[in-house]
Amino acid sequence: MPPCLASVTKIYATHPKLKKQDVDTIFDWLKTQPHLPELKELQVILFLHSCNYETSQTKTTIENYFTLRTSSDLFQSADEDIVRRVLSTAFLDIFPKKTPEGYVVFLLGLLNPNPEKFNCNETLKVAIMVLCLYFHQYGPANGLVLLVDLRNTTFGHLFRMNVSAMRGFANFLQDSAPTRLKGIHYVNTVPVTRHFITLGKQFLKKEIHEMIKSHTALDSLYEYIPKDCLPEEYGGIVEPRLKLHEENLENLLKNLDFFKWHDSQKVDESKRIRKTHRWFFRM
Repeated sequence: MPPCLASVTKIYATHPKLKKQDVDTIFDWLKTQPHLPELKELQVILFLHSCNYETSQTKTTIENYFTLRTSSDLFQSADEDIVRRVLSTAFLDIFPKKTPEGYVVFLLGLLNPNPEKFNCNETLKVAIMVLCLYFHQYGPANGLVLLVDLRNTTFGHLFRMNVSAMRGFANFLQDSAPTRLKGIHYVNTVPVTRHFITLGKQFLKKEIHEMIKSHTALDSLYEYIPKDCLPEEYGGIVEPRLKLHEENLENLLKNLDFFKWHDSQKVDESKRIRKTHRWFFRM
């Protein structure tokens, strides 16, 4: 078992809606799905929580998650060289403190303004790694908020966006991630960046469009993400963004064995009993 997994005992103790009976129900169902990989109890708990403990939706989310991870290279982890390269050009960091609603805040932004240093596919691959590792390390959260910093973004970056990778990342966030997407906030916007916001919307369901907020000043951001959850670069009181970034890189590299294990959790299509499955959107 990967050494970084969150304590199941602590999660049961702090989440009164979590019932062992529901976890057992999912494990009983998994026995009837030979194409799916063997799951840890923590993983079942994460999916149950992300679906408000509704077992039918939990089954669908598990199916979606592992089918996506198997069908697209985007969800297979990057090696150390790619991780280091991506994080030398981009911020992909989860802040240490959740919002009052219990939402995790995930920062996406560019460190390097040179478009030639930006690889969309690799960047989104590492972003998925950061998210997957976080929830396996820290357990359930009530939701996920994306803080997208458009500083250093240029027209050159627009032409380097990978439509297939963006669609896969959007599908992951909306239908498969072990948490619920609760907001997307853009900061440091200028006229050129509206093209990025428009492009991103194409891959998001209409329900998500209502969650998208663009902030020309940080004051309006604080209505959704309080200062005590933000680094000082955004007017907050959390340690500097670059320090968080360095800690994130160290954490990823320290847990490369986790990613090898997680990548081994694949769907075996030759054993699938039912060839189709439905997708749904979690609010």
